[in-house]
Amino acid sequence: MSYKILIEKDAEKDIDDIISWYEKEQAGLGVSFIKYFEAAIAIISQNPNSFQLVYKDARHILLEKFPYSIYYYVNEPKKEVVVYTVIHQHRNQKVWKRRTDKLQ
Repeated sequence: MSYKILIEKDAEKDIDDIISWYEKEQAGLGVSFIKYFEAAIAIISQNPNSFQLVYKDARHILLEKFPYSIYYYVNEPKKEVVVYTVIHQHRNQKVWKRRTDKLQ
């Protein structure tokens, strides 16, 4: 059974910003990012609890080929996955932790 994927507004903005940045760097690179993002989302939707808890109820998956992580939590009763941030792996961890704290 696959879980429904919900993407918070902050995460949508993250994704838009990442795509814009990559497209400015090289045409088509933003499209490539989206393909890897969608592949990771497909994996999460099938088995969201298979990824390590990293903080409170937060889990994350690393994107292939791009230095980004998708942070999410699982709403088990509703069979939903809520993506709340997509962030560069070298960015300050306080950013995604702060977003996690807002969700609690």
